[in-house]
Amino acid sequence: MVRLMIFNVKSGNKDDHSKNFSFMLGKDNVWKMTPAYDLTPSQGINGEQTSMVNSKGKDITTEDFIKVAAPFGFDAANVREMAEQTDDALSGYQKYTKDIGIK
Repeated sequence: MVRLMIFNVKSGNKDDHSKNFSFMLGKDNVWKMTPAYDLTPSQGINGEQTSMVNSKGKDITTEDFIKVAAPFGFDAANVREMAEQTDDALSGYQKYTKDIGIK
């Protein structure tokens, strides 16, 4: 969920409400998060994330991710690494989407 939160903010997916992620019960009787779905860049309401991060809908920083993730056992270094990995994964995004009109 932490990685998805970071991805949604950094990729511009502001339509990150609770119906856009789910869990399923595996054959081993253990709940697992499903693969991500409905990942669509969107403007959001007034340009804000639908799911706030650290009580913020805009101008969300890595420090906000760290504060949200800390109570769930994620240390700051781990969250920073996830943020950097997300930045790296998204670094070529505009190159691939420019031709089809997605920013």
